[in-house]
Amino acid sequence: MPNGLTVRLEALDTSSTAWGDQAHILVSARSEMLWASLSVDTLGTEVSASVTAFFDDWIEAIAELHGDAFEISHTLHETRTTYAASDENVKDAMANLLPWSQRTLDPEAD
Repeated sequence: MPNGLTVRLEALDTSSTAWGDQAHILVSARSEMLWASLSVDTLGTEVSASVTAFFDDWIEAIAELHGDAFEISHTLHETRTTYAASDENVKDAMANLLPWSQRTLDPEAD
């Protein structure tokens, strides 16, 4: 097992996209719940308070899940960007340590 840290940028991209997709799905779900909650008054006074509480709880829960999914997607994207920039900085620093004639050699080519 090699020493050091290996970061799969593609995996961070895929995960970020998947979490972003979930955030968009949750926006849709919340919108559907809001739309459905508009018809609570047609159910009558005996059940409207319970149904309203049900919708309110679910709409709040979906909003929280959306926020979590969006934050995770954003964090994964930022992490990917940071690792990619760090890789470039290390590559440039290493090139500066090499003799001029070897600065364009590809370390992956061997």
